[in-house]
Amino acid sequence: MPKPSSFTPPVIVDRAYELWLWLEGRVTDFPTVVRHQLGKRILDTSLDLMNQLLIATYSPGRSPERMKALQSSNQKVAFMRMLLRGARERRHISIDQHEHVAGRVAEIGAMLGAWIRKAQTHDKTGDSSATGESRA
Repeated sequence: MPKPSSFTPPVIVDRAYELWLWLEGRVTDFPTVVRHQLGKRILDTSLDLMNQLLIATYSPGRSPERMKALQSSNQKVAFMRMLLRGARERRHISIDQHEHVAGRVAEIGAMLGAWIRKAQTHDKTGDSSATGESRA
């Protein structure tokens, strides 16, 4: 019988997955037209963010692919903030829901920023410990 994989994704990937699950539950409550427009963009952006984080996780430490995936993830976090702000201003999510999700997005953004800084330092110094794969 094959042995199960011992790979544990970085915490940031878990947080992105939890964000997607939470958002999916909220978007279903949007009015139909909004659900198929803004809701779809929110969910697509959250899935794209998760995908880019996984690409960065599996890319070799010094590869340009990793930095590209990290930068793309950073852009998606910024876009997610704007989409969620719009959803709050249009009253598709409550102020409390927005505060909750904004905190989750901020947490992902902070972890991502630290990973990007480590990757940039890694590129400059050759430090092999900058993988962004530690669990905290």
